[in-house]
Amino acid sequence: KLLIAVGARARLLDVPGAKLEGVVKLDDLADAKNILKLAKSSKTAVVVGGGITAIELAEGLLTQGVKVHYLLRGDRYWSNVLDQRESKTVEGRLQADGVELHYHAVLREIVGKKNRVSGIRLEGGQTIKCDMVAYAIGIHPCMELVQGIGLTLDRGILVDEHLQTNDPDIFAAGDV
Repeated sequence: KLLIAVGARARLLDVPGAKLEGVVKLDDLADAKNILKLAKSSKTAVVVGGGITAIELAEGLLTQGVKVHYLLRGDRYWSNVLDQRESKTVEGRLQADGVELHYHAVLREIVGKKNRVSGIRLEGGQTIKCDMVAYAIGIHPCMELVQGIGLTLDRGILVDEHLQTNDPDIFAAGDV
């Protein structure tokens, strides 16, 4: 029997300026160390993303003394998972901790000076000055290992309620 639990990698941000110094994701220990290093010299950060990792980024930056702006694409936090009351509970906690929420905010560009983040531009033209942009916008399952071996794939390895794939000897679990 084989269990495949190889995880996933963070989806990369695809907007102008995404390669500037100060744009970070949280995918592994090296990313976490980089975030902590950059937070020491950052005053203001923008967090982009709608799930748990984005909340972790916002909270982590707050604990480092960084002012946090959090972009929400819709009218509430994680609306495809949480009901309205649950979303408002999370939002209230973030605001109580000092996070500034921006609703219906779609990132269009990260702007910089001398190859370093200096702000962002939203759809509609609004700008926010910042030293850092942290994002968590989804994942890509690590499926290189299983390409071409006959498993049923979609956006990950498809399994049944027992985590069994279409091969009775292969199981898959986790983000893959």
